[in-house]
Amino acid sequence: SFQLISLTLELHFLGMYAPGLFGSSVLILKSPYLASFLGLLIFSAAAALLASGQYLYNFAVGMCLCGLAWNLTFSAATVLLTTTYLPEEALRLQAINDGFILTFAGLGSFASGYIYVSHSWNYLIFIVSGLMVLCAFGLFLWRILAYFLSSHSFKRISMNQLSQDQDDEEAAVAVQDDNNVVSPMTRQHSCNNDNFSS
Repeated sequence: SFQLISLTLELHFLGMYAPGLFGSSVLILKSPYLASFLGLLIFSAAAALLASGQYLYNFAVGMCLCGLAWNLTFSAATVLLTTTYLPEEALRLQAINDGFILTFAGLGSFASGYIYVSHSWNYLIFIVSGLMVLCAFGLFLWRILAYFLSSHSFKRISMNQLSQDQDDEEAAVAVQDDNNVVSPMTRQHSCNNDNFSS
């Protein structure tokens, strides 16, 4: 009925936006990768629940979980995006990102409608689940790559800093040696002063 459909959509929108009022933004800002991973897990739970039956609780709880997962993954991706550009590039890259989001969201809506009509509901769930597995695998590979790149950069910075410290130390020693050098004229003048004093 219309009331049950409205309830399902209300729960979906509640899952999308209500978590931001209860601390999910703190988790996203502190650890966006963890938030993305939790979002993928919740998406998987929602897909399993939606594929297990077509009763009211399947749709209501499944769509609510889907909204919660969207909140975590979308917000985490937005936070991560802000770390990839300079301040003067923000407007241009944010516009490009929004364009990609709207484009793929529209394509996803049309594609899901076509798959549902031409095949079945479960077939659509299986395709979405496969895409989530690919996203999880990509996130895992990206974290490994980021770890190795950051580790390599840290080692390179450490080596450069060590080399710079050695250069500074050698320069300081050279300056000290220059200050300790006494010219023959200065040495003769010092000896004459000593003889005069005696």
